[in-house]
Amino acid sequence: MGPYEDELLRHRVLMDTAEAKAIYSQRKELAEPTFGIMKEVQWARRFLLRGILNVSCEWALLSTAFNLRTLWQVWKVWPAQRRRLLTASSVQ
Repeated sequence: MGPYEDELLRHRVLMDTAEAKAIYSQRKELAEPTFGIMKEVQWARRFLLRGILNVSCEWALLSTAFNLRTLWQVWKVWPAQRRRLLTASSVQ
């Protein structure tokens, strides 16, 4: 028994509810892939600079690079999707 046993038990009871499971299941779709990609692809396992201002700037650069990477992936397939939509609307 640790000093936080009561809080741990309350959390476990809370996480057994259907609502909590539904909310928690979104985490794997939203946050976890982002941080996984930043760690593995962008090699951002730790901040290279020190100080809150430097770390804030480094984080802004990392997140901008991630967002540009995501946009590039969307734009890469966008012309094919647009062609399909245009040809489907001209057939009707």
